[in-house]
Amino acid sequence: MAVVADKVFNEALSLPSDARMSLVEKLLASLNLPTHAEIDRTVGYYDLHCCLKR
Repeated sequence: MAVVADKVFNEALSLPSDARMSLVEKLLASLNLPTHAEIDRTVGYYDLHCCLKR
């Protein structure tokens, strides 16, 4: 299993950055977690980053 996971990981890293971002968005959606865009709309970009700096 670890060999397969490593291969998937390496293949994902070899994708162009926009394709990697699309993959991340799809993975997040599959987990039913809010996407970064949804968080930004709900909390606001500035408020989120202020909280993270604390």
